[in-house]
Amino acid sequence: MLVTAEGEAILAEFDNWPIPELRRQKLVWSGWGPFRVLPPSVDHSEIGDTGWGLRRLKDIDFKKLRLFFLSLLWRAAASEHPGFAEISLSAEELDELGSKLVDRDPGPPNYFSIHLNQLSTMGEAHNLTPIAQTKRIPPIEDVEEHFVPFFRIYLDGLIAHVHPNNEASYDGSKLGPLVLGQEEFATVATIKYEASFQRENLQILQSEAWRAWPELMTKL
Repeated sequence: MLVTAEGEAILAEFDNWPIPELRRQKLVWSGWGPFRVLPPSVDHSEIGDTGWGLRRLKDIDFKKLRLFFLSLLWRAAASEHPGFAEISLSAEELDELGSKLVDRDPGPPNYFSIHLNQLSTMGEAHNLTPIAQTKRIPPIEDVEEHFVPFFRIYLDGLIAHVHPNNEASYDGSKLGPLVLGQEEFATVATIKYEASFQRENLQILQSEAWRAWPELMTKL
């Protein structure tokens, strides 16, 4: 009910391209084949025993990738479904973003800046609707430590942090390849599933579901 048939065709265009591309780049679990950890073919370096790491992402169309995630943001913000209640944009932002999507224009990299994070070990397959969160930005060169809000989009082991445009505490122009499309390659932060927010959040949701619907959960 969000779009016309023409709009549905545009969204399908955005959705059809990423599926094989994200798998080819090993950005989603369904592209890992028999591996339970990030495949060795990926340019990935672990940061000691912290559980964190970094991978270098290149040879991908950042414009199309931004259009895909921006279309997910638009859909979540435009929807009145309760599951997307945390994702909110002003009417002006929603109209502008919708017009850009129709024109296949993702805008510059700092227009709803996107940071990619990836789970580097495989966990339980599940879905999670986009949510709003706040994160710590560590000091990098002349950027001081600070906290910024963002919209979190999860799919199959890949997490996109989409930053609001009206947030004064965030300046993606100083973050180089951490911002998707800002340079010829992107830096993707990785975290082991066992140490991730994703695992912790799933366990909380499962516990809540068991308390609320024990008979149904037993059947599942």
